[in-house]
Amino acid sequence: MKKFILLIVVVGSLISSCIREFETRTDFTIKNVSTHNVKLIVFDAGMPNQNIKDTSFLLPPNSEIIYYYILDGEDAPYNSPFGPADSIYIVFDDNLRIIYRRDDLNPRNILDINSYDSEQVDSWYKYQYFITDEDYENAENIE
Repeated sequence: MKKFILLIVVVGSLISSCIREFETRTDFTIKNVSTHNVKLIVFDAGMPNQNIKDTSFLLPPNSEIIYYYILDGEDAPYNSPFGPADSIYIVFDDNLRIIYRRDDLNPRNILDINSYDSEQVDSWYKYQYFITDEDYENAENIE
């Protein structure tokens, strides 16, 4: 009887060690390809390994920020840039800005995953957003 119980424990351990846990990594890259200094002000950002808070990033010309999320499950990309953020200001040279809100219909909304260029390699998703001189031209004066 003891041998039978031992056999069940050993077989159970082998079976559970063979079960593969899946994780999906999602990388987000924000690149400033404009000729202007950019400040991103993210309201209620949910960045990886941080509490939700307002966050700012400085992006000189030709610079980028990269961050990633890892979720349990195969093919489970994280589809919300900046987590639960409700709005973002993209400020150019401290005098012009564009305001994006989570649910606005702007086709280049930095909070909308559909505004990103994407690529998938196995369980690794990569999303890139480019801040351009055209964005600068569409920005408005800060009042």
